[in-house]
Amino acid sequence: IAYENILTGPNKNEILNNLMKILFMKIRESAEISDTIPYYKELLNIRYNIFNHPEQPWTLEMISKSLHISPAYTYSLYKEAFHTTCMQDLIESRIRYAKHALAYSKQSINEIAFHSGYNSAEHFCRQFKKYTGMRPSQYRESKNPVIPPP
Repeated sequence: IAYENILTGPNKNEILNNLMKILFMKIRESAEISDTIPYYKELLNIRYNIFNHPEQPWTLEMISKSLHISPAYTYSLYKEAFHTTCMQDLIESRIRYAKHALAYSKQSINEIAFHSGYNSAEHFCRQFKKYTGMRPSQYRESKNPVIPPP
């Protein structure tokens, strides 16, 4: 909103209006969810940590223990709150980290697998291909194509 406010253009006011509407809808939605889903704020914090620390050995049991509730209850609350499972979020966060590392670092695929939270490069490669349709090396090449010399 602050960024859009400093820009000029024929649609500035309409854009700002729509952004403000979205902001208020998200605030209202968050308040409604936190009132109806137990442990919502704690789950939101866990989700934030999963996406910021995909290398950690996250498990449903570990998450459940931190909330002092059963794994089955944790699973259902997480799914209700975010419309996905903890493990799907974990895989998504690991693949997202790996895509970034493949595109912008010179780390080996083994190093990226380890830093993404995988204990096995083979498992990482299988999962990466399943979710992106490409092997990690293909993905890296697509983001950093080698241009032959003239």
